[in-house]
Amino acid sequence: MKELSLNVELTMSSVELAELTGKKHSHVMRDIKDEISKIDEEGLSIFGPSSYVNSQNKKQPCYNLTKDGIMQIAMRYDAKVRRKVIKRINELENKPQNRQQLLALAVIEANNY
Repeated sequence: MKELSLNVELTMSSVELAELTGKKHSHVMRDIKDEISKIDEEGLSIFGPSSYVNSQNKKQPCYNLTKDGIMQIAMRYDAKVRRKVIKRINELENKPQNRQQLLALAVIEANNY
C-alpha cells in the first residue's frame, strides 16, 4: 500500500500569537520587525507578511509565522509566555490543520481497513 504524506507546515498568525501571549498586536509586530532586521533574508522565510480584517472591517498587516518564526519570537519573552507558546505549538502539531489534511487522514484511515 502506498503511504500518503502530509506535508502541511505549522503556522500561526501574529494576531493569534498576540492573543496567546497577552501582548498588544502592535508590540508583537514590532518584535517581529526587529527580529527580521537582525536575521536578514532568513527572517522573510519564517515571518511571512500577510493581512487580516479587524473588528472594524479594515484590512490590517500581520505576519504568518512558521514554527521557527514562532520559536524565534517566543525566545524574546519570559518563561511563562514561552511555555504557553510551546503548549500551543504542541496542540497545533497534533491536530489536523485544514480540510486537505482532514481528507488525507480520512483516506489513510480508509486504506488501513
